[in-house]
Order: sequence, then structure tokens, then C-alpha cells
Amino acid sequence: MTPKTSRRPVTPAEEAAQVELEAELRQAERDFENGDFIELTVEQLDRIVETGESPWQQRESRD
Repeated sequence: MTPKTSRRPVTPAEEAAQVELEAELRQAERDFENGDFIELTVEQLDRIVETGESPWQQRESRD
């Protein structure tokens, strides 16, 4: 016997957000496959989160 689960209906805004998130995920997977990513240390990631600074700007300034 499986437990019954009750789920509330998904709102149109939630559905649209899910579609957008899935599209972003597919794009990220393509970028990763193409080598379009950067590696960050935990410290770098923490600083980026704190400052809101784009990690891609850091990468471009070093190239």
C-alpha cells in the first residue's frame, strides 16, 4: 500500500518559474559540455556571494 499525498495545484507563476529554471539548467549543462565554465574555490565563492561580484568578470580580467 502506498501513502496518499495531497498536493496543492501549481499556480501559473510557479509553473512558469519551473519552465524557466529547467531551461536554465539545460543551458548550464550545454555550457559545461562545451567547457564554458570556471572553477572557484570555496573562499572565492563566499566572496562572490558576499559582494555580488560576477565571477566571469574576474576571469576576463585575468585573460
